[in-house]
Amino acid sequence: MLIVTANAQHREQVELPAGWRRGSELVWTSSVPLRMGGARYEFRAGDHLLGYPVQRGNLLRLSPLPVAADLDRLSVWAGGRRIDVELRGGPIVRHPR
Repeated sequence: MLIVTANAQHREQVELPAGWRRGSELVWTSSVPLRMGGARYEFRAGDHLLGYPVQRGNLLRLSPLPVAADLDRLSVWAGGRRIDVELRGGPIVRHPR
């Protein structure tokens, strides 16, 4: 999905990461079930906190739309961990010596 953002000096196209869409609100859809309760979910753009979305099943919605320059760097966090990407590799396995 391409988003065209308007800036006083220029217009640029931003491609949103997988799972994201933007209309009247910013929405992320999880491919795995999200926990109800517990850690509060956060939407971030790079290092900038955009806000705390409302959960409805596996959808997280943030409204009103935040103003952010790094829409191509969107991420979802919970409990200090990023949850919108799969961790590369596998679990750390310790072998006895």
